Amino acid sequence: MRLTLRTLLAYLDNILDPEDAAELRRKIEESDVAKAVLRRIRELLRKERLGAPDVNDRQESLDPNTVAEYLDNTLPAERVADFEKVCLESDIELAEVAACHQILAMILGEPAEVDPKTREKMYRLPQTSALSEKPLEKIVKELVAEPPAEEAARAASTKPETGKTPPAEPVTFVSPTPHVRSWLLGLMVLLVVGAIGVGALALYKTLLPAPPGLPGGEVAQQTQPVKPHVDRGKSGVPDGGAPAKEPRGSVEGATPESPPGTPEAQQQTAPSTETAPTSSPPAPPKADAAEAVAQKPSEQPPKTPEDESMVPPMEESPAPPVAEQAPDALAAVTPQRGLPAPAEMLPSSPEIREVAPLPPEPIGQIVEDPKIPPILFRVHPDGALLHRVTLEEPLRTSDVFFVPPRYRSTIRLADSVDVLCVGPVFWELLPMDANGQLGIGITFGQMILTSRQADPTTLRLKCGSIEGRIEFGDAQSQVAVAVSRQPVCPGDPETQPVPWIVDMFSLGGTARWFDAEHPRPLVLRAPVQMRLSEAELAATPMTDQPEWIKPRVTTATILEERAMAVLEQALRDREKDPLLVLREQSANRQREVAWLAQRALAFAGEADVIWRVLEDLEYRPVWTEAVAVLRELVRISPRHAAAVRAAAEKTLGMSGTLAYTLLWKYPDTGITKSQAEELVQQLEHNNLAVRVVAFWTLRHITGMTLNYEPHSLPNDRTRAVQLWRERLTKGSVRGVADERPNL
Repeated sequence: MRLTLRTLLAYLDNILDPEDAAELRRKIEESDVAKAVLRRIRELLRKERLGAPDVNDRQESLDPNTVAEYLDNTLPAERVADFEKVCLESDIELAEVAACHQILAMILGEPAEVDPKTREKMYRLPQTSALSEKPLEKIVKELVAEPPAEEAARAASTKPETGKTPPAEPVTFVSPTPHVRSWLLGLMVLLVVGAIGVGALALYKTLLPAPPGLPGGEVAQQTQPVKPHVDRGKSGVPDGGAPAKEPRGSVEGATPESPPGTPEAQQQTAPSTETAPTSSPPAPPKADAAEAVAQKPSEQPPKTPEDESMVPPMEESPAPPVAEQAPDALAAVTPQRGLPAPAEMLPSSPEIREVAPLPPEPIGQIVEDPKIPPILFRVHPDGALLHRVTLEEPLRTSDVFFVPPRYRSTIRLADSVDVLCVGPVFWELLPMDANGQLGIGITFGQMILTSRQADPTTLRLKCGSIEGRIEFGDAQSQVAVAVSRQPVCPGDPETQPVPWIVDMFSLGGTARWFDAEHPRPLVLRAPVQMRLSEAELAATPMTDQPEWIKPRVTTATILEERAMAVLEQALRDREKDPLLVLREQSANRQREVAWLAQRALAFAGEADVIWRVLEDLEYRPVWTEAVAVLRELVRISPRHAAAVRAAAEKTLGMSGTLAYTLLWKYPDTGITKSQAEELVQQLEHNNLAVRVVAFWTLRHITGMTLNYEPHSLPNDRTRAVQLWRERLTKGSVRGVADERPNL
């Protein structure tokens, strides 16, 4: 290798191969001139206020294009000597070329890491500049900048009394002041009058009584007349109505009869011209004695001495299991002496009758979102995407749907329940049962269910292998449901499905859950979290809502919203296959749009795009999220696991099966020493994707990196792997336990 200025710069910036660097080091040690040039370059790069070449310099050797050609090694050989001579004769030129070479070596050698705070500040510059000048200050500035026309004319016509020219005074601080003050005073008067008007209107609405039968003053249609008094049955529920609230001291199951001659008896025997509602089935009574409220005198018939003698005093009955209590509170309650058994106090969940499903019928509609248009795909039973559902297209029972990652689509079911689908989510509309109840089946994903009716509303839920019904108490009831698989795989998820996990979060109001596993309904009062699985039932108070329920606004979310708008615009083409559109957008020049389309393709069954991401250094910032997406996909269903394995074998060749196994073989809770040694061995694999998955698994379990980078040079990786082995030998790696002896 020749000893030139370009090779000296490459040696300084450490971009030469080890062999070339060693050879050049020997030549530099033998040459005093080379040592002097190196020392001079280092001093110039550290020197402050050295200056820069003049941009108007027309010399050919100092032209920026010539400098670029020299650094890019494309400058003709006959011009290299002249250029290097100019650089060696001028400190400014030599420092300029050396600094440019150093910057290019840093940028091309390693992608620049931008501080998240700096990125967020840059993206907020438009909002900051818009808010920097307040509207009032802008108006005042406009008023102050130009004096009124009358005062300007009066000042022009008025001549000074003396011949001397009066000193110029700043007009902006003298003449317009009265006008500005009067304008501000008028604005304050208008604000005060407006506030008084708004307060008076609010007071009027508050004091104005709502029409009878219309709660909250809202317009509602009464389809059924209300009786002044309805006879109570054995269960304490009026015929065809909602559960009635019993006064304290009453016994459920005992119905006092009024003696003849009393007003109650006359009212019961008198013929009624109103028709009792019979369409809705009787709902289970509300058995929580702590919430029983005494009715008002106008709503409750007066008690007689005979009634009091027939109803023996007793203590409050035990409440049904509430999800805020500990799991042991859900066990059977031992009845006290003189009290009926818990099964008598609270009826068991009604049995779900096996009936033939009804034919498909439209029961839902997409709700338009002005911020980000919703995206909902109807999925074929074989897993292929059919088409995007439009806002005007009804949703029918027995249809399967898919919402892509990061998108949120709201579905309104029969004007009774709003379903907010938080992507990625796979779900279906179940056929109505014989009682006309709606049903939703969630295969994977998150949903937020909100009741829209004041009366109790029941919705059937099928979350994987867990089936039941959820009953909303009123229009304020809101429950979030997350359906996933447990993190520990019992074996290959392609052949052994992973057990289901259902998390329910009560966000508002009260709801009750009925299923065949629990004879008594489980009450959910906000805020509480309940986990249902094939093995356990756990209920804990909800201290903080998950991020998918109420996402935070960050720089990443702002970028994703822009990418979602671009992808949604591309998917509006009805003539193109959605999969074809997603493939085209996966190669978009905007990294955010491409990554969003790649995730949507992965959940749609084409996981090869994610494996290619793990082999691309440009996608290094999203490697962690890419591995998490693959681990999530293999647990959804055996079909998704088979698609991930086939994509790995197609993309990575012989290493595909190993990379697929690394996604599910090692549990998150902890690994043995032999398993840790297997993962450390894969850190030296010749395939980058395998190294990325192995390192992600180690870091996720142990929380340690030990200076290992999957994309670093082989020598650096070897030193880091040796450190891993030393720590394993000493037993100082977190999450790694010794082998248990076979008993």
